[in-house]
Amino acid sequence: MGGHSVFVIGDNFRDQLDKFQRAEYADRLTNKYFVALDVLAEARERYMQESEPFLQDQDGRWYHSFSPQFWHEIGPDEEEYKAWASLTRENPSFKPKRLVVPPGFKEIPIFTHEFVPFQEWIMKEYGLGILADGEEPDLLGKHRSGWIRLDHAGEVIEAKEHTIPDGIWDWFECTLSYFKLKPGATGLSANFSTEEIVTNCAGSARKGTIDFFAIREAKVPEAADLWDKAAQARGTLTWERFEDLCKKHNVPIHFSYQTEVWTEFRQQAAIEAMFAAGCFRDNFSACLERLGMPREEYLQWHRDREIFDWFQYVVKDGELIDGGEARLSMAEFNALLENLSDDTLLTVAYVHA
Repeated sequence: MGGHSVFVIGDNFRDQLDKFQRAEYADRLTNKYFVALDVLAEARERYMQESEPFLQDQDGRWYHSFSPQFWHEIGPDEEEYKAWASLTRENPSFKPKRLVVPPGFKEIPIFTHEFVPFQEWIMKEYGLGILADGEEPDLLGKHRSGWIRLDHAGEVIEAKEHTIPDGIWDWFECTLSYFKLKPGATGLSANFSTEEIVTNCAGSARKGTIDFFAIREAKVPEAADLWDKAAQARGTLTWERFEDLCKKHNVPIHFSYQTEVWTEFRQQAAIEAMFAAGCFRDNFSACLERLGMPREEYLQWHRDREIFDWFQYVVKDGELIDGGEARLSMAEFNALLENLSDDTLLTVAYVHA
């Protein structure tokens, strides 16, 4: 279980969130973003390409590799045991197992289409029911996930998946009261079933009622203290930036604490001094890199990132403009926010995912 925060720009934030709800959690009577998606060509391609693992003994007999007799418990002295134990510590009664191929057996993948009829496969794989000629889809019952139609020979001639194509999250839970409101202004606090008019702080409000200056300045004193602490800790010491070390070693620029690049970065005297002084909150090494900025530039960076750091997705007027493959830089987001009119509704929503 988990969730995402979503920055929603525009009116009717619930409707905008509905467009990106996963079909299995959506209300099929009220969510208008359900469509009957043609999946026949996609399904046939998958059906012809997919395979399942089988075992063959020396006499040519076949066994599915998922058969229980081929799965043995992983013992405490085996290498995989520690990894499994860390994943199952909340359920110690679970006994991890692994596939053990008997001597003389061969592992051979067999194409699904060689042993499962297409109609059986697509109904199970997509959860589709058969739709008879002249029958209306029962979207709350057997055709909830979609349907197939057959010709007189019993061949599948239509396959429709009843779904929300852009589904990302499960459901809207609540707004997050991140917006500090200007004196006398009101906003909205909402959860999945209720809404309340609020003052002081809100999860949904018109842009002109939000005190962005106060929001951005709130953490500046803390950032200033951190910069001062780091400056005192490192003194006149300098360091080679993590990004430059990645380029030198010809590796992707990605903070990972199990790499030679990180070890080299971490062992520099200036970095060691700032670590020892406790100057590594937030995103650790990335934050340390920023501490090399001039003081005022560092504080402005904190102001600029304050709202940008709130969310994993941005939805504007029903379109996903940040999240997944679409990404906004901090500068792009702040420019977008600046150019919105004061009557634009802004919402920070928390969604289950």
